Amino acid sequence: MINQIIVAKFLLLVFWVPFSFEFPNFGVEAQPLETKPNMSQESESLSCLVAGATGATGGEILRLLLGKDKNVGKVVVLARSEASAAKLQAIIIDQISATGSSMVEIVRVLSEDYESKSETLRNVFSQKGPFDIVFTAMGTSRVNPEVQEAMEEYGLGLGFEKFLKKVDLGFNLALAELALENGVKLFSRISARGANADGEVNPDIQWSYYPKYQGLADKAIMALPFPKGVHILRPGRLDRGEEFRKLRPHEVGAHEKMGPGLSVTHVARKAVAMALADSSNDVISASAAARIKIVDEAEIVQFSKREEL
Repeated sequence: MINQIIVAKFLLLVFWVPFSFEFPNFGVEAQPLETKPNMSQESESLSCLVAGATGATGGEILRLLLGKDKNVGKVVVLARSEASAAKLQAIIIDQISATGSSMVEIVRVLSEDYESKSETLRNVFSQKGPFDIVFTAMGTSRVNPEVQEAMEEYGLGLGFEKFLKKVDLGFNLALAELALENGVKLFSRISARGANADGEVNPDIQWSYYPKYQGLADKAIMALPFPKGVHILRPGRLDRGEEFRKLRPHEVGAHEKMGPGLSVTHVARKAVAMALADSSNDVISASAAARIKIVDEAEIVQFSKREEL
């Protein structure tokens, strides 16, 4: 036990770079958490930007990108709050202590930075890029206190819609548009099964808004001509693990009744593997349809089964 405590303290001393959140302008001034580059990587390693990494799926994407066997030389991860930045720092420290990593940096961008496409968000691309791939798993959670307040004020359906429109559609589209403007080659988004931009909504049926706004976000992002493609992954009911599940009573009930859903690890593995493969491909398709890949749950499951063989 004493040896374990000594090792833990050593890792914190080696890898912990304290963050300061008292800047007058949050964003690119945030201090990078940096480790020695993995010298086994090829010289033409990839650079990635990740949004939504405090969620279960986004966190798994981040862990995979920091894996020592990935040809990723740089990862910049966005955080919208101090709490999110602290959580991301913990994920990074845990991962690099186990595998080693290339340079990784957490950058604070606030909600209003997405809403206005502010200089702070633009500077992420101009000062921290260029990026080959942008991954986003940003989305609205009904357990978020702000979402809870909106549902109390406007009703369950309309309150939920307010944040689906703001985050799932608005933030993701703003990120995609800036990514395209700044030369990002491939954009990968975690969407959801049943996404349908033309879906009908009913204020009395809260969940009716969810597939519509996932579909609207997918449609808008797929219209952007990223040279190496747009990847849209549409998993169904997810198994986020016990840590996330206990915060969502509806997921606890579904887990007890139907068993575990699709593991977020499988979703993240498919997203990362597909994006890294297509980004390393020198061929750029002239066809818009060929650049768009929509991956459903069945394909994710088949991929995970092949990986386990």
